[in-house]
Amino acid sequence: MAGIAGRLRRCACLVGSGDQLARETGIPRRTLETYLSGGAEIKVQRMAQIAQVSGVSMTWLATGNGRVLGTSWSSDLAREDMKRFYAMPIDDRELAEARAVVLEVVYELAVDLPTSLNDAIGSFVSLYRSGGARLPKGVSERVPEIDESAIRHWLALLREKGLSALGGHVSSPPRNAERELGDGEAMVKDAFMVWLDHYWEVAGERERIWLEVQLEKAFPEFSDWLKKRRPRSGRESAA
Repeated sequence: MAGIAGRLRRCACLVGSGDQLARETGIPRRTLETYLSGGAEIKVQRMAQIAQVSGVSMTWLATGNGRVLGTSWSSDLAREDMKRFYAMPIDDRELAEARAVVLEVVYELAVDLPTSLNDAIGSFVSLYRSGGARLPKGVSERVPEIDESAIRHWLALLREKGLSALGGHVSSPPRNAERELGDGEAMVKDAFMVWLDHYWEVAGERERIWLEVQLEKAFPEFSDWLKKRRPRSGRESAA
């Protein structure tokens, strides 16, 4: 139990704090504190929520074994990702795996310190550039473009599309977006847009109208997104 509680506390550090973890998972703060302190046994469903929000694997969170880095993919989507991955040229597969190794090292650093994921990314890049952090043989040669922006972008792609998205040429985030968004916010925005795409498919008309009003106030770019969605939504309604 103490082991699981320790890993849960590391998940809280990854997202910034226990309060932040409670907000992002929807778990009541007092209930979460009993899990973090080892005072209560956590249910599998809530463990899965924490794993998804913090980006760790369920296997590592539950047992302490295996790779730390995980994804929020369902088993069906994971299978589709693997099909795409193995259909790629071998050079692209090796590049995707090398980038995933960098992300795993960053996550391991975050849980070892422990610290937030944002701080771990910055610490890793500083250590790597000074020679204080080493990557497995061959990784540095395959991914010479290691910097904070690239790592955050790879992580967003991994969470949104899976391992196959890390192969081949990976475009960088727009420069203006990097200037407007603080550390970690670009990654959160990417994850939010993935959620929005899914929500728009399943929400009722009233929910869509309410959300449309709220988002138009907060995000100017939402109007552009909505224009792209409306023709599709119209065809769905007609069907």
